Amino acid sequence: IRMSNFKFFSEILLAGSIILNVLGQLLLKMNAANMTDKVIDFYLNRYVIFGLFLYALSALLYIKALQYIKVSVAFPSQSIAYIFVALYAVFYFDERLSTLQMFGFVTIFCGVILLWLDNVRL
Repeated sequence: IRMSNFKFFSEILLAGSIILNVLGQLLLKMNAANMTDKVIDFYLNRYVIFGLFLYALSALLYIKALQYIKVSVAFPSQSIAYIFVALYAVFYFDERLSTLQMFGFVTIFCGVILLWLDNVRL
């Protein structure tokens, strides 16, 4: 099996890790939106438990992805999750983004693209 196949598989794992991270964050937000006064009900419900499970699974995929992706590329790539969470929040939680926040997200996206373009040349 060629090394490029392992690298491609690692990139798929990294993308999966990012997606699971986003889903975990959104589940935690859904829980916060339905906050109760009972601490046990708040922390031990399906949203929190499944959200934390997704975070753990995300971490496992990320660790495996690091086998063939440099951490200097993989770790900053995780910041793409911020953009997806913010976009979801705008459309489903009725949150508003300021112009400065949008500029920040464009900057993050461009930075990750530059990292990957440089990584492809190596």
